[in-house]
Amino acid sequence: MTLPTPVPSTALRLTQIVFAIFFCLTCAGVIFGFAALKPVLIQEGVYADYCKPGERTTDPTTGEWLLCESQDIKLNFMFTLSAGVTNIACLPIGYTLDKLGPRKTSLLGATLFILGNFFFGLGYRSTWMDTYVLGFLFLALGGPLIFLPSFHLSNAFPAYSGLILSGMTGAFDASSIPYVVYRALYDKVKGGISLRTFFWFYTVIPFIVIVEQLFIGPPEIYQRPQAIALPPDIEAPTTDPTNLAVPSSDPFQTGPETPHDSAFEISASAFSRVHLGAPEDLPSVEAILDGKEQLHDSLHGLSARDQIMSWWFVCLTLFVCIHMARINFYIQSVTSQLLYYLQSPSLTLSLSKTFTLLLPLVGFLGIPLIGYLLDHRPWVEVPIILFLMGLGFGILGMSEGYIGQLAGILIFCLFRPLMYTALSSSFVLIFGFEHFGSVYGLSMTLSGLVGLLNAPLDVLVKTRLDGHFVGVDWGFVVLGCASAGWFVGRVRRGTKGGGRMD
Repeated sequence: MTLPTPVPSTALRLTQIVFAIFFCLTCAGVIFGFAALKPVLIQEGVYADYCKPGERTTDPTTGEWLLCESQDIKLNFMFTLSAGVTNIACLPIGYTLDKLGPRKTSLLGATLFILGNFFFGLGYRSTWMDTYVLGFLFLALGGPLIFLPSFHLSNAFPAYSGLILSGMTGAFDASSIPYVVYRALYDKVKGGISLRTFFWFYTVIPFIVIVEQLFIGPPEIYQRPQAIALPPDIEAPTTDPTNLAVPSSDPFQTGPETPHDSAFEISASAFSRVHLGAPEDLPSVEAILDGKEQLHDSLHGLSARDQIMSWWFVCLTLFVCIHMARINFYIQSVTSQLLYYLQSPSLTLSLSKTFTLLLPLVGFLGIPLIGYLLDHRPWVEVPIILFLMGLGFGILGMSEGYIGQLAGILIFCLFRPLMYTALSSSFVLIFGFEHFGSVYGLSMTLSGLVGLLNAPLDVLVKTRLDGHFVGVDWGFVVLGCASAGWFVGRVRRGTKGGGRMD
């Protein structure tokens, strides 16, 4: 007789969740702290040999090294490549999670994260190897491999699954904070903490991940309840506590993975806050939500090929490709853009530090607002807000005043997490659950490929355009408004009176 898997204790499940949120904060998206790390790289002389003789100078006021054009291009390329790889790897990471399960996937991610910190701290460059680029690539891959497997832990406490997911994804939004802290410490001790010291010391974090996974973390995915969380006005059926150990009714039990148990399938991607249900739950859930989802042309039930060939897929993918490229281009060039528009090194330094602090902070503090927009406002309002925020950031980001640039930064820092969340939510509502991993993953992969164009775009600005960002920024504004406008138009045509995104 096969005994049922024992239910993990409350203390153990809480411990697992606390560790998961900590790992999301310290590992998930550290490469997006590039704006904070870049000044340290400049002072440490990374790629300074690319500068022409006499081109590398110091600031007469602060004595700090100034960035030369070729060095800037090389540093930005490192970030562009890594950010692109993060998105391109979305599908392979999901497949890995399907095959290996959460524990082995996390261990693989921790191993890559260790290698990333080791190689970046090594700082070795030759004609055949550049450990800065190699290390940043490993960090870009290791973070999502640690982050994605943690999403199933929201099933450890089904009544609080939304709160748990918000904590994890909020930690992801704030995961640039380690490099913000490093930059602050570096400035405080006047460069006393070298890159090698910091990055080799930081390998402690992924080693903790390994220990936690081997001795505390769940070996298999927590199975979902029989249905996704019901709206608060609908009473959920009670569960006989004597049946908690029965596989068919136990929301806490771990068990063998199935395609629907995959954290990639039920959580979509490293950028999704959406708590998804299994496809077999959909009929009852749709009946419960009847009258709230008013989308005429949803593509639920179609094959993955038909969904990918649809105009909805083209619309959303075009939106995500343009806006992710725009977001990453700004992150990599924020200091150069601020200096170009403000023409003041002191104001540029002040605002660039403000940006690196606000990027994680606003993303984390904006969770309640984003949740309110997605849960309680008509769906059509979300793309309209994205349209207005994208336009506002674009215009303010080209202003020549401190207040205008600061306002643009605030909008950008809130726009970024809202866009990630709204997109994944839109994919769910339009395409459903069954092929979500494939459809959303392909869109993210395409956005990663398009994002690689930021490298030649950066070269264009530095060379042909003589460092002038106006043309490129206006191009992003026009493309962003066009894609967002199409998104708004399709939502307005596809809803009856503005359906809710429930």
